[in-house]
Amino acid sequence: MCAKNKEILERIAELADNGVFEIWYPGILNDNENRERTDIYIPYMMNDALECYFILKNAVLVGKQLADQKQYTTVEIHTEGERYVLVAKQGKENVFTVFFQDVVMEKKYYRFDSICHFWEPGQEQWSQLVYIIGTMYDKYAFLGEKACNEEEKDLLDLIEFAPFRYHAPAKQLFEELYDNTKKGTQKMLELSQKAGDFGYYVAVKLYQLFPCEWLAGRLSRMLTKPQRYGLYCYIYERAVKGASRYPERVYPKETGFDINLMRKNLDERFKKNGFTGQYPDYVRGSLFVRTVEEHPFTVMDWEDFTLQQTLMVSECTGKYKGINMGFFNGKNLKGYYCSADELLEG
Repeated sequence: MCAKNKEILERIAELADNGVFEIWYPGILNDNENRERTDIYIPYMMNDALECYFILKNAVLVGKQLADQKQYTTVEIHTEGERYVLVAKQGKENVFTVFFQDVVMEKKYYRFDSICHFWEPGQEQWSQLVYIIGTMYDKYAFLGEKACNEEEKDLLDLIEFAPFRYHAPAKQLFEELYDNTKKGTQKMLELSQKAGDFGYYVAVKLYQLFPCEWLAGRLSRMLTKPQRYGLYCYIYERAVKGASRYPERVYPKETGFDINLMRKNLDERFKKNGFTGQYPDYVRGSLFVRTVEEHPFTVMDWEDFTLQQTLMVSECTGKYKGINMGFFNGKNLKGYYCSADELLEG
């Protein structure tokens, strides 16, 4: 067994230890037994920025994988002549075996600056940023420096600044995943200074000297004020610069998914409805719209999911105006998200 394959197989065993081991067959349902020889996919890290998985080459499965038993699966891998043997035990009774000739690790990086998930309501403009920077951090943590460009690496520490992370799209989960560190505070201090937000800079400086829960809460509430719009735009532009340096996802023809065509069609609809701008941002009077997306993976889940677009709509009738300004808390500001049909045909 070569050193590279040994490392990959150790990672596969770790997936079972963490209760996330599963196998997948391209274009074939997972409940058949005694398959013909094919390639078997094992997902490793799958998110909006990265599809990383292992491929068991020329594999044959004997037995049946139980999809609802992932957390009770143990895996043992050994060699048998010139082939590998993976034995998986699920619970007390179910056992299946995979025989395969070789194993490779596939890594594909994708653009993810337009991604947003609306899992918890409120401050969606910050939620998107927390998610994007958390995704950068995860890539780095799993796969090291080569997984991120310089712009991404310069922003990673921000996810370790608690008041920023408070606005995560899934607060409890993000608190479990990331630590609070001095580097995180220093990064927000640096960003607020570069953005010219000296009110927030002074508050972060105080928190740096006296890092307590009360000040963290105050700093998180300060981020919801329209006075933080410049800071938000500065971080957003930096995040987009890093996250956009990757190719778009390209899907198998049978899915019918085409990101560029989807964007072009929506752009035409906005123009027909009197909006100016270009994808993803549009304006009409006091209405400011940013388009965000959700993408299925190019392998393993496109049979059940589809490309989705959601509009982040800001109604700004006071002195504060701008894309996503309506999601801040302030007089004459209103922010909400909806589908294109709800806004353009309602």
